[in-house]
Amino acid sequence: MLKYGIIILAAGSSSRLGSPKQLLKVHGITFIEHVVKQASALPNAITLVVSGAADQEIRTVLQSADVPIFFNPQWETGMAHSIKTGLEALLFTEPGIEACMLLVCDQPHLSTSLLKEMVNLYETSGAGILACSYGNTAGSPAIFERQYFEELMRLKGQEGAKKIIQKYQTNAVYLPFPNGVVDIDTAEEYVTFISRQQERTIDEGKGI
Repeated sequence: MLKYGIIILAAGSSSRLGSPKQLLKVHGITFIEHVVKQASALPNAITLVVSGAADQEIRTVLQSADVPIFFNPQWETGMAHSIKTGLEALLFTEPGIEACMLLVCDQPHLSTSLLKEMVNLYETSGAGILACSYGNTAGSPAIFERQYFEELMRLKGQEGAKKIIQKYQTNAVYLPFPNGVVDIDTAEEYVTFISRQQERTIDEGKGI
């Protein structure tokens, strides 16, 4: 039996960016492809995607990926309904799942190694929640034990998993993820990210 369900939240319209951030390129592929690739490499887990505003485009780029995609018809109402859609799909697909991991699409530094670190800390800590910490906050990617599924599904509107993390912080453990602070919400942020990636590549080529 699979232990973890990975829900990739990819339903937003990226209104501040002006185009679907899920389709921006990172590491030579789209953001959504990158996250799916990293998640799919985690052992003992099932991965699914929750789509919304860019449903057809996401389905097109993920045609060759072995990952189920579930459309959230109420994506415009906010993150909460996407979490509910993902959890309902997960429990239908894998009824005995023990924990879920929530991922978003705009953290370009997310990696399989980070997800493995999360699982290791979660399992050794005995905590019911694991959240990644960066900047002055803690949030996605995060792991929730099954006991929190119902509360996650009762979130409303723009509420996200952070509400549950904060409510049960005494039963949470945190994994430092400094690069988690890098997310993409605007065109300027994307340009800055790409420029830094190019600079890093040049420096590496020079042996710096």
